[in-house]
Amino acid sequence: MYNHIDKRAIDLWVNSLYSLRMIGSELGVSAAGVKKYLNRHGIATGGGALLTVCGNPGCGKEFSKARCYLRIRKRNFCSDICYYEVLGSSGYQASRQGQRVARRLVRECGFSLEDGHVVHHRDGDCDNNDLGNLLVFSSQSDHMRWHRLGGIGSGVVPIFGSV
Repeated sequence: MYNHIDKRAIDLWVNSLYSLRMIGSELGVSAAGVKKYLNRHGIATGGGALLTVCGNPGCGKEFSKARCYLRIRKRNFCSDICYYEVLGSSGYQASRQGQRVARRLVRECGFSLEDGHVVHHRDGDCDNNDLGNLLVFSSQSDHMRWHRLGGIGSGVVPIFGSV
């Protein structure tokens, strides 16, 4: 009955946090077939949360989070306080004038900036407007995915600047 399903399904569910649909696609079977296989091998497939450790190195608290959030985020935080503490320690130095200068420099290179485009400073210093330090993202959501998913490895491609 489970000819196409093997122990990889268990590994993908437990270790890689794949969804039933993702495992089914990987193994060439339906999500329902994967669910039956996992359940018959004693693995719960309910929508419960999993224990994880806070992404703030100074915290280390264990907390529960839904599988889908653990899968899509590189770091998970137990609270907004921990999230903003890590965000504030990243070395980011905001400078509204530096951001304006960066946008002007990108336009002077012949790139057409639209209202939703976001100019990103690689080193976090908004006063460092060297063109090699600037990337442009098509939206704020792309910019945030770049940060949250680890930069170059995030899969987000800037529309200006080389990675």
